[in-house]
Amino acid sequence: MTSKTVRAPIGGHPALLSRETELFVPHQLTMGRRLIVEGLGDEDSWRYDSARQTLFVVTADNSTPGRKHRLEAYVDPPPRPLFIVNDFWGDYSGKVLTFSFVFFAILSYWLMSRT
Repeated sequence: MTSKTVRAPIGGHPALLSRETELFVPHQLTMGRRLIVEGLGDEDSWRYDSARQTLFVVTADNSTPGRKHRLEAYVDPPPRPLFIVNDFWGDYSGKVLTFSFVFFAILSYWLMSRT
């Protein structure tokens, strides 16, 4: 049995005629927040369908071949981080202080018993 690799051609694709782009935006990010989309032209439009968790962006100009659009989508207020990165003192300060207290108590007792 022989295996065959199929590669898509790099050039020669037909021009895209669609003006609508769909972006997946999870409903958990937008729940209770305002979705803000920036970077679109004056005649461009967008709408968010929370049931489908999809942001639809429609551009008005599709006559210019190779034109690139850049947009930013974010929510306000921004979501809280899922977790907080721990540090040494946040995790071990109680243990370090307890060990230090016990160590100095034993050291003090030993020094006092020698005199």
